[in-house]
Amino acid sequence: MCSYNILSRSQNGYVILCNQCNHYQVAFGTMAATFEPDAFKYFCDYVICMKDSVCCNGFENEKRIKVDVFSTSTMLILNYKELRQLYDIVCEAKFNLETDELLSELNLITE
Repeated sequence: MCSYNILSRSQNGYVILCNQCNHYQVAFGTMAATFEPDAFKYFCDYVICMKDSVCCNGFENEKRIKVDVFSTSTMLILNYKELRQLYDIVCEAKFNLETDELLSELNLITE
């Protein structure tokens, strides 16, 4: 049975880490994807880079932004507003993860 650490959540989705298998799950809209640790870090960087490089060009509500979830059969197609929402939960999860890692390195977290 998995026990999860919630890294980020909003009305649009969540990011969780399974304490047993060390896999991450990202849920957004009606999609959920599971990532191994290295793939999750790459996905976070990918979403951050996309958010920084894509502009809305007056088409904020059009679903025209492809977000790869590194599966041969699945991808997200988002509008600009949804990309910003995904970016928000990914950045919060990444921040919380990095904070936990830093506190662990400093021996400030007890389990």
